[in-house]
Amino acid sequence: MPFRRRGVRARASIAAVALATLVQACSHPAPGPQPTPVSACTFQIAPSAFAAPPAGGTQPVAITATPSGCSPSSWTASVGAATGVSLSATSGTGSGSVDVVVAANASTLARTMTLTMAGQSFGITQGPALVACVVTYAAVSPDVAGGRSWALTAGGGVRQVRVTVTPDVGNCAEGWKSSADAFISATPATGIRSALVTLTVGANPGVDRAGAIGFAGEHCSPFCSGEYHENSFSIAQAGTTTR
Repeated sequence: MPFRRRGVRARASIAAVALATLVQACSHPAPGPQPTPVSACTFQIAPSAFAAPPAGGTQPVAITATPSGCSPSSWTASVGAATGVSLSATSGTGSGSVDVVVAANASTLARTMTLTMAGQSFGITQGPALVACVVTYAAVSPDVAGGRSWALTAGGGVRQVRVTVTPDVGNCAEGWKSSADAFISATPATGIRSALVTLTVGANPGVDRAGAIGFAGEHCSPFCSGEYHENSFSIAQAGTTTR
């Protein structure tokens, strides 16, 4: 029966083609969704430096990891060769914060140190240890030798007070400041080193007037009145009008 044999051969050929198509599909599967690549972390710190006072202090430092979801996100913090410095944390992951604690400087020299935080450099500068100083005040060319007063005409004028700080090293535990009546201007008005303070008095269009400038320790407030009185210098100025 030739017709039947041709039908069988046709069906076998179709089956073979279908099988080949299936095998090809299995060996080359359709592409699926691809995973999103993860970016490496970049770290930043803020601030990147701390000017610590001689007595010591604490500076919080923010560590920021970008972009969001980056990896690896771990970081470390180290004081390295710095002395008198401690950290609230020496490692972490992602964004965070570290407190840098600097102890008082026991040396009479300023110091500079560098830490490493999340791969970034963090600088520390600190002034020298504070020392006790003695401050004295003296009038320059007073009207009476050794005195503390001047008399000015109605036109005004300039007078001076010499402030002497001993030792004059710029790191005294306490500086000095002044307080003057309104018509007396002092330059400089405060400081931590020895200085020649210039007192400027303008013209007086009114009646005779008298005033003073006093000096005291920088941190004496609010109990300064006695110290200001002890270190006071007076100015009397004539006026252009009579009472």
